[in-house]
Amino acid sequence: MEAKDPKSIHAMTDAERQVLMSRRPAPEAKAAMEIGGDTAFRRVIRAGGRLLAILAVLAIFVALFFRFTASWRVALIVVGLMGAYMLVIGRMVEGRADRLD
Repeated sequence: MEAKDPKSIHAMTDAERQVLMSRRPAPEAKAAMEIGGDTAFRRVIRAGGRLLAILAVLAIFVALFFRFTASWRVALIVVGLMGAYMLVIGRMVEGRADRLD
């Protein structure tokens, strides 16, 4: 027994199109499937990747500031303070992200 071809969307009535395009009720929907899961190893790798990315950006800024100041110490202090400020402010804003309008 072969399945019959579905009705063309152009041949459907407005009510049939609305039923076709409506969302399924929650009890009919299956639970979401998560591939891979969030393990401790993945969290460590993700944190390490973020740390490396931040350090790479800070290293580029240190090299650029060294070109302008000709002093590694001044470049490291300025970029270190700038990076710390950005991390602190970013963390503060991130904590209130759900409350911002």
